[in-house]
Amino acid sequence: MWLAANVIGLVLTQSRTAYVAFVAATLLVFFLRKGWLKNALRYGAPILVPLLSCLLIQPTVTHRTEAVSDLEDPNIVMRFVYYQRALNDFALSPIVGTGLGRYNDQLKIYSGIPNFIYFATGGSVENDDLHAHNSYLHFLAEGGIVGLALMLGIWVATFRWVGKQKTIFEPGSFAHCLAQGIQACIVLEFFMSFTEHMMGTAVTSLTILTMVTLLLNLVGWKYRVASWIHREPLQWKGLQAWPAL
Repeated sequence: MWLAANVIGLVLTQSRTAYVAFVAATLLVFFLRKGWLKNALRYGAPILVPLLSCLLIQPTVTHRTEAVSDLEDPNIVMRFVYYQRALNDFALSPIVGTGLGRYNDQLKIYSGIPNFIYFATGGSVENDDLHAHNSYLHFLAEGGIVGLALMLGIWVATFRWVGKQKTIFEPGSFAHCLAQGIQACIVLEFFMSFTEHMMGTAVTSLTILTMVTLLLNLVGWKYRVASWIHREPLQWKGLQAWPAL
């Protein structure tokens, strides 16, 4: 049921980026692992095939799906304009960018060395949510190579830490599945950031970091239990034998 609910929610978003990113992240994180593809075909196919058959015949969903590769779509055309603006800002100041929050500003006044370190220190401030529709280009524009490296470093370090902690839990346990889900969310974030500013969206970042905090609590519990077993082995043996009494 949870699989069906997630797929229905995904389809109803009508987000072309979400469609492509979800498929790519699922294949990369789950189906390429040993045994996952077999289980997916066994349990997922009987649910997803009829469900998607019903959803994809809906005109609204069909239109959005077909528009994934429509380069004449005005929304897609405008994104190339936003990409070009971000690349221009990056070219002006490739090391540290033009400054956080400066992407939307107009009539910008710069200080520094052009094409090296060139900050926007003045201009007309525009307080709106317009962005480059690409997190990588947006961070390059506002933070340069340094800013993008710091952002990617945080996510990559989080992904690796979660993968390391996952190994201390039994496969199939709640904590192991939670860690697997966190890694899937991070990969999904990477894919969706190619056409949206997902790394700069508070909702997705806070959701993933909240899940990381929950995993951290489980890791702490695991080590506390292991420490207690090491200190009190006789009591632990007694607890193990208690159900058999």
